[in-house]
Amino acid sequence: MYQYQPYPLCSSTVSDDSFSHIQGLACAQHWEQALEMLQRLQHRGERPSNTQYGSLLDDLIRSQQWQGAETLLGDMLQLKISSCNASTTMISAYGKVGLWESALRIFHQMRAHKCEVHAYTYTALLETLEFSSKWEQA
Repeated sequence: MYQYQPYPLCSSTVSDDSFSHIQGLACAQHWEQALEMLQRLQHRGERPSNTQYGSLLDDLIRSQQWQGAETLLGDMLQLKISSCNASTTMISAYGKVGLWESALRIFHQMRAHKCEVHAYTYTALLETLEFSSKWEQA
């Protein structure tokens, strides 16, 4: 299994050209290569902006590359990069495809990382459980 390791102490941001290439890989269903390239850039001292992280996560979610999205979200949680809103987005996306157990797991990860759970998060989770007819979990 692919082992991506984020580099939290990076001095500069990833250029738009480099990031476009990473996004292209992600959109083409090559999430492992996208995250490997991201790791190489971080190793060189470059770090994506919060917006770039969020954009890449959205691309992975839109193309239903759940493993890549969860890997990136885990890194975002670890680095405390817009992870609370990103987690809510992930919960909502899982809800739309009926993956209620995955949505619930992300919710528990948020709590473990002390993310602020707000009304939008609870709404997304409740809608996911309702969509999946999991009333007892709701």
